[in-house]
Amino acid sequence: MATINPRVDQDNNVIGWQAIIRKRGFPSQTKTFRTKRDAESWSKITESEMVRGVFIQRNDAERTLLSDALNRIHAGSHRIEARCNAGSLPYPHPAGL
Repeated sequence: MATINPRVDQDNNVIGWQAIIRKRGFPSQTKTFRTKRDAESWSKITESEMVRGVFIQRNDAERTLLSDALNRIHAGSHRIEARCNAGSLPYPHPAGL
């Protein structure tokens, strides 16, 4: 069972809801939402995935910015191009077509 806690500002106004899931055999999962309904929905789905054995930890993916992903792709294309130019790959880089 997940724990749903209100997130409050310095004036004690509720500004969001934090869902915490602790299940034996899995890393703790924590996520903050704007509404309590969203927090409850996410926790039910995540706990269900854990029980069914299809849980995939998405923390790193959710924290990755699009610009970071594009920079990694761009850096990888330079490595492939260098390998093609060095003759270690048997086909030309698709970007060079």
